[in-house]
Amino acid sequence: TRKRPSAKKRPPLRLALAGHEGDPAYAAQIRQEGGPQLILPGRISNADGMLRSALAGARVFALPSWSEGASLAALEAAAAGVPMVLSDRSSEREYFGDLARYCDPGDPQSLRAALRETLDDPDAPARAEELQARVAATLDWQSHARATAEAYARAARTAPLPVTPAPHPVQTPQALVLDLTALTRPASVPRQVLRCTEALARALLTRPDAPRPVIWCAGRQGFLDLPDSFLAPQDAQRFAQRAGQDESLSLVVPAADTALLLAGGLHGCDEDHLRGIEAFKARSGGALIALLEDAGPCLRPDLFTADQALGYTMRLHRMSALADVMIAPSEATASALRLALETVPVPPPAEGLPVVPLPALPPCSDRPAAPSAALHDALGDAPFALVPGPVAARGHLR
Repeated sequence: TRKRPSAKKRPPLRLALAGHEGDPAYAAQIRQEGGPQLILPGRISNADGMLRSALAGARVFALPSWSEGASLAALEAAAAGVPMVLSDRSSEREYFGDLARYCDPGDPQSLRAALRETLDDPDAPARAEELQARVAATLDWQSHARATAEAYARAARTAPLPVTPAPHPVQTPQALVLDLTALTRPASVPRQVLRCTEALARALLTRPDAPRPVIWCAGRQGFLDLPDSFLAPQDAQRFAQRAGQDESLSLVVPAADTALLLAGGLHGCDEDHLRGIEAFKARSGGALIALLEDAGPCLRPDLFTADQALGYTMRLHRMSALADVMIAPSEATASALRLALETVPVPPPAEGLPVVPLPALPPCSDRPAAPSAALHDALGDAPFALVPGPVAARGHLR
């Protein structure tokens, strides 16, 4: 058997830090501290075999991450047969068990000790080979496909559990916050919905118990107050763009028992905004009231792109589980929403979609509406087709 070289005879180790440089100043500090024994190869591609070559030449692979799932980098190193030092704060132990060493990523001495033990352990290569065989046998694509198919088969054989809707009492809120984020996204929200949302906001803000108008700011990851002088969609959009870069504006802190009213429906609502709504509701403990003006993308996906229809349907299903109360502005909209929500695990009861008519809308222009006689004279008996539009032509706001 070959003897391990002593510490004095062992050649000096070199440290290779693979990956892109996210912070130039930090990378410069690493170069200064590492000196000539440091290698910074950047991101290593797997397409030309360079990654396999780099792993094959390594004596130890270290990934002391604070958070990892099924780390692809660790799986690649295990498949290459490299002894590994991993974090004890993540889930790698579920995959690699006792065939790898683990360290505390927040303790440099713990990382140093794990690296030294791995380098000095004569059995480390044998364990790495055992792990390599395990990864090849159980964590390849075929194994994943087989396990996924088996999971679906088990689910198909299992009788579904009965789902009983939990009681959802809505208490009188201590305060009301009005989410007008839709007004900041005129490019993605139908014009009729924008007009309805603006009209609703102006009507509510004239009341003595006016709600607090807010908008979701993705750049700040929170809600900001919207001044009532910026209720026009173009003004609201400009305000949102400036406010997202203004750190002096304070984020809205939800008070206890504050209800959130979402105006503008789901056209201008994205996944990030939904998470913000969910967090607001969790922190305030108040009710979420969603005013939904449209179900068109769910019922008429042919009028929208595939991404628009699927995204809107998913958001509507999620909102049905998140909202305490959903309100429709007309009977037609309520009927469409009930039909669109029939596919959710727990459809809302028929009485769970109250109809609250919106305030009177301002005219589209100063030009008076044409009388019916003038329309008849203009069209006469000529054939014509009424093409469904985003909202109004479907009769949702009659």
